[in-house]
Amino acid sequence: MASEKKYDPKITPWQVAEQDFPKDGASEEKFKFLLRYVILAPSGHNTRTWKFKLQPEGMLIYADYTRRLPVVNPDDRELVISTGAAIMNLRVAAAHFGYACDVQYHPKANTPELLASARLSESSQTDPELKKLFPSIVQRRTNRIEYEVRSLAEGELERLQKLTTGQKAAIRIVTDKTIQTSIAELISQGDHIQMSDPAFRQELASWVRSNWTRRGDGIAAYGFGIPGIISWMGPWFMRTFDLGKPQAKKDYQFAKEAASLIIVHGKGTKESLLEAGEMFERFVLTATSMGLQYAFLNQPMEVRNLRTRLQAILGLADWPQLLFRIGYAEPQKRAMPRRPLDAVLIEG
Repeated sequence: MASEKKYDPKITPWQVAEQDFPKDGASEEKFKFLLRYVILAPSGHNTRTWKFKLQPEGMLIYADYTRRLPVVNPDDRELVISTGAAIMNLRVAAAHFGYACDVQYHPKANTPELLASARLSESSQTDPELKKLFPSIVQRRTNRIEYEVRSLAEGELERLQKLTTGQKAAIRIVTDKTIQTSIAELISQGDHIQMSDPAFRQELASWVRSNWTRRGDGIAAYGFGIPGIISWMGPWFMRTFDLGKPQAKKDYQFAKEAASLIIVHGKGTKESLLEAGEMFERFVLTATSMGLQYAFLNQPMEVRNLRTRLQAILGLADWPQLLFRIGYAEPQKRAMPRRPLDAVLIEG
């Protein structure tokens, strides 16, 4: 890995090259290399809310509650889901490099931070469908721009439909424009409610970075389409002004015109949330491999009464956990920053 002096959090982590895999190295060295792909998973506000402890036969996977979002996510739901997304990246990278990956969730661990463990063993028969997703790990981006107004191709929809059923979580693909419009209205209301709250704006602004950031977390302003020198003012602008009206108008159109809205749903247990995160990441890695873009529209999940209304609109027996749109657009080339791998390793 590049030295700390040369480390660019927006570039260096994404330049991991599979030919550098230490084939003749010790198991710990190989597992550490797999983690270079794991840390490319998405997380709420790009908070990077996980840590890992290497073991002789795999690793322990922890939540980092010091990086939580108490205003927008007081129950840490999205934090646990993000850890599930990282676990899916581990499964994909392990399969690519010839490892079977047996993951056990630990919802009742004596240490609350311990969420899961992964046992890694060399295998010549790893999951071929996971291996196909490996290139998408470094290609995946949350893409917040406007998408083309066109429907998914039939074959693409069928392929995504195969990814919708889990044991404790599931995915609903919405293409009905009437339902999309109803959901778009909830998203719009969520924008108004959240952006009118100074505490919400303060928390969001604290994770927004300039386009020249050297921090390894948070959302670089170009992710919101904020250009050049103006990006230095982005956090101040978000803290100071209620941008609910223009944001609501934009998100309403994004949701209404999306090729599809995707809802990941399940119960609120840690097992269900971890599986929801795994299903989400597999879904967006697959969408990425198909040339599709995605972006979150989680406002109805983050406002209690709107979440209940979304549940009713969809006729769900459990809870909607994530909401995002997919469609066709120019790919987002600039990645969000990442902390160095050593920052998420627990030593000893």
